[in-house]
Amino acid sequence: MKQLVPLALLVIGLQAPLFAENWATPATASDQNWFGPPYISFGRKAAGSDLPGYSVATGLFTHDFDSDFDSLPGEMNMSSLSLWAPIAPINRGDLHVITFLGYRATQFDTSIDNMLSDDTLHTFRLPVLFLKDVSQEWIWGGMVMPGFSGELSNSDNFSISGAIGAGRAFSPNFKLLAGVYYFNGFGEDYIIPGAVFTWRPTPKWEAYFFGPIGGVSYSINECWMASLIGEYDSATWHVDADDEYQARDTYYRTIRAGLKIEGRLSSYLWAYATAGYSFAKRLEIEDTDNNSLQKDDVNGGAFVRVGLNVRF
Repeated sequence: MKQLVPLALLVIGLQAPLFAENWATPATASDQNWFGPPYISFGRKAAGSDLPGYSVATGLFTHDFDSDFDSLPGEMNMSSLSLWAPIAPINRGDLHVITFLGYRATQFDTSIDNMLSDDTLHTFRLPVLFLKDVSQEWIWGGMVMPGFSGELSNSDNFSISGAIGAGRAFSPNFKLLAGVYYFNGFGEDYIIPGAVFTWRPTPKWEAYFFGPIGGVSYSINECWMASLIGEYDSATWHVDADDEYQARDTYYRTIRAGLKIEGRLSSYLWAYATAGYSFAKRLEIEDTDNNSLQKDDVNGGAFVRVGLNVRF
């Protein structure tokens, strides 16, 4: 079950060419510097699209409203704050190294006593991406990513993962990338495949699938965009032993679907709000030997999200 968690991270390695592509759109090859935005020739954005470039940095707040446990006599809600940003890349011709910094703070609130931690659970990720820009049609690359997930203590909270993949631009408006992802942490060790694509069939429409995130977007005008979105969200945190319970790993998953409205605040900054329904929720708590301590489904309920995107 937990092996689905890293699908959300595989997209980091495979989306990187898209980030870099739009980041570099105003540049030319002669402008390439050792430090700074890379010039990527792979599938460069076609002229005439009304849609903005892909997000290269984001900050968002998500709240899942109260939902009843399936078997436990009570309810729970979840709130999270996430930040994601790139650190200046290093370039050497058509080779690029880009480091990203990701952080997420998660807080659960329940109406009954259970094994969920009352503390804020933290997730830090530092993916380092290696890209080889072969041509306008092809790109390949890899990723190494240390991670920390849980309370702010204990070496059991650390994990390491990596990915390798390649992408082909079948046209300036359709790009497909695929690869494999390796994860080691929380007593698990596995490899899984993954794929992403973006398709802009007309100047105003886009369909995309980024691992566990997908949607269809429509450009209303140069300042407004509407999207139908769907996402699979799952995470695992290691929680240290306390006065009541032993050391444990907490796993939470949900699927969200909703309507997203995004508006331009400045040349590169966009604000957005999303509202919809969160379902297929599941909470599982295991000991450090992967023995189940508590497991329950959670009924569906409404969610809201607000955030800021930096788009190029």
